[in-house]
Amino acid sequence: MAGSLIAHPRNGPSAVRAGHAPDLRALLLLLALGACAPLAPGAVVYDCADGSTLTAAYDAGTDRLDVLRAGEGHMLTHLPAASGARYGAGGMELWSKGPEAVLIEGPGRPPLRCRAR
Repeated sequence: MAGSLIAHPRNGPSAVRAGHAPDLRALLLLLALGACAPLAPGAVVYDCADGSTLTAAYDAGTDRLDVLRAGEGHMLTHLPAASGARYGAGGMELWSKGPEAVLIEGPGRPPLRCRAR
């Protein structure tokens, strides 16, 4: 694509050159470094009953919950709850109280019980 701007790995991740394809090794390195990033403040890692993990980053300023599960990110919004905290969007819900959480990933799917580390 003539005139398109893409990152050029030889000049660092912030440098760009028009029309040059990125080096696959550099892209893989950037992905690996991103996976090693520290958790956001307010993030909680849960161990779930199916052996998986769930990371939830609470943002009190926006009443939002960012959830990372099975490599996919989901943004949930705060919902009313009689007790504990409840967030949901697009058929996914996360209920938590103390160290316990229950994730509902969509209609017809069984609830997944998780516990904070």
